[in-house]
Amino acid sequence: MKKIIVIITCSFMFINHLKAAIQPGENPIKTHRPRSILTTQEAGFLINAADACMMGIKEGRSAKSKSGNAVIRNYGELMIKENTLILSRVRKLANDKKFILPSAINKEKLAALTQLNSNNKKEFDKKFIGMTKADYKKDLREFKRATRFNNKQISIFASEQLPVLQSQLDKLRAIKK
Repeated sequence: MKKIIVIITCSFMFINHLKAAIQPGENPIKTHRPRSILTTQEAGFLINAADACMMGIKEGRSAKSKSGNAVIRNYGELMIKENTLILSRVRKLANDKKFILPSAINKEKLAALTQLNSNNKKEFDKKFIGMTKADYKKDLREFKRATRFNNKQISIFASEQLPVLQSQLDKLRAIKK
């Protein structure tokens, strides 16, 4: 009987210890990780920035393998290089903020990429330029907006990336279709 009482007492003490360690609303089954210290807008920006970089890398790979134009293939190589660098910075920033980013592009971008890759070489080049221009314009708007965030690390990061993104868009505009 004493063994049962000791076991029950220890069980209650253990459960109370767990309750004290778990924040309200947390799932105690999942691995405990400190909460992110980002606003919804900041988290959304990091997700979109990572998504844009991953898409840029995939578009660059497609340009390298599918384009019939050497200038576009070289531009694809530049996209891979620069987006990989920005993505590593986004991931480090998210990690510093204890925020987990998606590891793959979203479904809409995946569908657009699949559609792009289904074109022949001539159509690919035309669609690639149009799609990539639209992506960079959207990215520039988001990064400009992020420069006004209260989170200094994110606003500085966004400010530092703006010239790179603008340069990529300018180089793309210079390509003859």
